[in-house]
Amino acid sequence: AADMAFNMFDDFYPGSLSMFWTKVSQLIAPRYQSNKPTKQSYEHDKQQHLMHQLNSIFSKTMGEMKTFEPRRLAQTALGFGKIVRIVDNRGQRHFQGTPQQILHDILVGQQSQQKKIIFQSIANASMPVLSKFDPRHLANLAYANAIVDSVPMLEDGSTLFDHIAEKSIPLLGKFEPQGIANMVWSFEKVRASNPRLFDEVGNAVVALDHLRKFSSQALSNILLAFAKAEESNPSLFKKVADH
Repeated sequence: AADMAFNMFDDFYPGSLSMFWTKVSQLIAPRYQSNKPTKQSYEHDKQQHLMHQLNSIFSKTMGEMKTFEPRRLAQTALGFGKIVRIVDNRGQRHFQGTPQQILHDILVGQQSQQKKIIFQSIANASMPVLSKFDPRHLANLAYANAIVDSVPMLEDGSTLFDHIAEKSIPLLGKFEPQGIANMVWSFEKVRASNPRLFDEVGNAVVALDHLRKFSSQALSNILLAFAKAEESNPSLFKKVADH
């Protein structure tokens, strides 16, 4: 699957690098969803070729990440996150020589060391331009970290999630319903406590004239995130109940 994606790109620039990892995540997802072990392994030469391809593109991505614009940073984080969620699933067995096993070695590594390095690097690259992230990309950055249980720490002792919350609160009125749901789900998923964010999200939803743009799943995820995070907002729960 990853070999197929590689063949789609000739010259790699920031946009194509982020799209590459998105495409790989899409190509390996159906096998993950089937919940069956992937038995197809590559011949040794082909395996080495694929590993070289992926390592080359990974190295280029990491080396150029600091030049990525916000949209590409968020897309790269989400692509990496979805791949890691698939190949790092402890219930999934990867056979030697398969793309999934190779991706695991590159993006997760022993004791998840590679995963930690990758998402710390994304956080470090994002911080100087975080003020330029729009609501969609803020939500995607939070979601990408949450699905791999990543909470990058910064030099001042704060976390990436602290800064995502700070930048998101003034923009809540511009968030899409799914973005709001993904944001609070992500913060609860990694136990990134931020009462102010939850309070402001609750108030923003309550202030809406109606909830027709919210899917039932999005509303369910919002309420579940509030409940699991033990963030009380009776007005929000009443608003949803009356919907």
